[in-house]
Amino acid sequence: MQCPSYFLQCTPPSSTFTKSCISFDSSFLQMFGHLLGSRSFNNPEGPLVHKQASLPITFGGVGLISTSTIAPTSYLGSWALVVSVIVIRFTVYQHPFLLKAITRVNNNTFPFQQHLRVARDLLPPLTCVCVPPFE
Repeated sequence: MQCPSYFLQCTPPSSTFTKSCISFDSSFLQMFGHLLGSRSFNNPEGPLVHKQASLPITFGGVGLISTSTIAPTSYLGSWALVVSVIVIRFTVYQHPFLLKAITRVNNNTFPFQQHLRVARDLLPPLTCVCVPPFE
């Protein structure tokens, strides 16, 4: 089962897509639990096993990524990449499309702008955890 990264980058956030991502995450976790053994998640340590599996490999985890968690970030990241390429291309050729596009962005008349705002609002709040340096 492969992570649907292309769909995460191209599909605007919606409740239907979020439910699909949660369903995918659940199926993926069930498959992973089946590989580990039937008792891996069905015991008191189950949530801890799930958290450790979600950690990056460098932190002792397996690197399982929740698609429902990264979907808004993937969508915003793909737009950031595309917009930068478009701006560079049309700036080099001094095409009038860029001025029209900037005007539409400033007037909030592009249909995708609402999707971008929804994706931005779905991002989890940033928390800063200060870790003292090792001595």
